[in-house]
Amino acid sequence: MAPKGNRVNSRRTLKRPAAAKTRARPEPVLPNITEENFCLKTFISDLWRALNIRKTDETSWSVLEVATSGSGVWTTIHCLWMMLGKAWVRELYALEQDAVAAQFLMTNFAPLHVFQDFEGVQNDRSLWCWKHGCKCTVPEGETLFVGTHNDRSLQSAVIHVAERKPRIALLTCVSGRGNQDPELNKVMERLSASSGPLAATKWVVGDASPLPCARQRILFYIAEANMAERLEDMQKRLHERVQAMPKHCVSSMLQPLNVTSIPEELSVTEKANFESQYHKAFSKQLAKAIQCAKLPKDVRLPKTRPSSKFSHALTAWECAQVDVLSLMLEHQISSEGSSGNGRPKLADYSQSPNRGTFFTQGTCANVSTTSKWFEYDSQTLVSPVSFFKIHGHQMKKLKGCEVGHTFSEGDIRRLAGNGVTCTMMVCALTPVLLELGYLEHVPPSS
Repeated sequence: MAPKGNRVNSRRTLKRPAAAKTRARPEPVLPNITEENFCLKTFISDLWRALNIRKTDETSWSVLEVATSGSGVWTTIHCLWMMLGKAWVRELYALEQDAVAAQFLMTNFAPLHVFQDFEGVQNDRSLWCWKHGCKCTVPEGETLFVGTHNDRSLQSAVIHVAERKPRIALLTCVSGRGNQDPELNKVMERLSASSGPLAATKWVVGDASPLPCARQRILFYIAEANMAERLEDMQKRLHERVQAMPKHCVSSMLQPLNVTSIPEELSVTEKANFESQYHKAFSKQLAKAIQCAKLPKDVRLPKTRPSSKFSHALTAWECAQVDVLSLMLEHQISSEGSSGNGRPKLADYSQSPNRGTFFTQGTCANVSTTSKWFEYDSQTLVSPVSFFKIHGHQMKKLKGCEVGHTFSEGDIRRLAGNGVTCTMMVCALTPVLLELGYLEHVPPSS
């Protein structure tokens, strides 16, 4: 018998290399974009009309008493005011650890009290209140509790709900991305164990549609078992409906950052140090872009840096990111053989996970507390005030949001970044208002 390696009919001998095939590359799926300006009130009206929902007779209403925690820019109260009217919503108390967020809350909204955290929030207990500068008794009787939390503070929120016993609790959390996610399973176990035998916990996914960002959040309803199921089912219907809506172009939401202030005169040594840091960062980032085929090896450097007109407002590292990203955007546009579609061309130059990502189709990255964007066509930096609009807030209704007036640029970035969008909150609160009798379903012909 011939050795195994010398067999004439061996598959190894007869095997031929596969011919090189030209594989069709799938066309990128472009988002369905509308150029109409986003209006929260119009969004609410259109959504309710599509699902045959309307307000009940206001003569049957009572004032909705609400408590909130960690709401950042108070999306909850903002949306409830837009849905029911300011006169029908009373915020008994808010829980907010951050002093800047507490100041923003008291500037724009009207909670009766603002306490610092969950610790000790019990009936007939006095706690330090941001609003009054002294210890105040925690009010009783909230029908609805809405809180925004990370995984660590979520457990405290559930304990708080079990203690206070609101009729419905709505909690939002960034942990978990699907029903198979181990982290989400852990959260659900803790929620079920803490919410009590008479309450049920249901989770749903919400997102920012039809706003230009793609933020997702996990939402938890805690209520009586049958009610929790109805809340879950209705939110899923609303979520499906808004996902089918065209996204609103980000162009009308962008506001340039004001960098026209006179720069401080740098000494020769300071200028040399800045240039040294800049060129080191620029060379490193340029080499990475070429290595990743984001730029050709023979890329031509512009005579004038895009970052030159606002270099006094950025660090040397940030200036280098802006200039390299500008080259990459220009190369991408020229490679596509077009001058663009007239929509903003955004690049993130921050140290966030989105750094170096481009958005040219009218959408934008998820906003975070560290997001910093550069717009290529106008050669401007984007103000963090834009993040309020991207999350669906009506700027005319918010006070003190201009950079440098009441709050600094960093304050606004921390307030507006990583928040819950208004559209997501409307979809989450509509089932609640249906259960509480402020809204009702009507026949399609009505």
